[in-house]
Amino acid sequence: MMKQAKIGLLMFLLIILTGCEQVLNDTGEEMIQSQDIKQSEELLLQSDGEDIELLIVNQEIVKELQDYLPLSLSLHELNGNEWFTNLPLELSMKSENIGVIEKGDITLFGNNTLVIFYETHETKYPYTRVGKIKDVSYLENIKNSTEILIKNK
Repeated sequence: MMKQAKIGLLMFLLIILTGCEQVLNDTGEEMIQSQDIKQSEELLLQSDGEDIELLIVNQEIVKELQDYLPLSLSLHELNGNEWFTNLPLELSMKSENIGVIEKGDITLFGNNTLVIFYETHETKYPYTRVGKIKDVSYLENIKNSTEILIKNK
């Protein structure tokens, strides 16, 4: 009886610990885990007439954007690593210190500045994760255009 209880407790702890795995990058910062990223079934980004698929981390922000789509936005370059645009609405923020931003990441700075990163780099600034561009080769399309369109799929 005691042996079965110990085995049961051991199995319970094993299940709990495997579900709490933390993925760290080279600097020890927690990274987005692959199970947190989902291909967007709702949104596309369009630049230069090309539809760009997104991987979404924050479904809450996607839902908040739905009523405003399609949304045509002008991009502005900043710091040699990002484009940003001010949205005509305020979104829910869950800012965190990301540490390392990867090429193709899409974030929210504050509650209404959408940022698309085209270079991987370290940052001290807090951002709300929104998602990623699925195929970063499309960043060249965005680079050659100052307008993007966020639309329903």
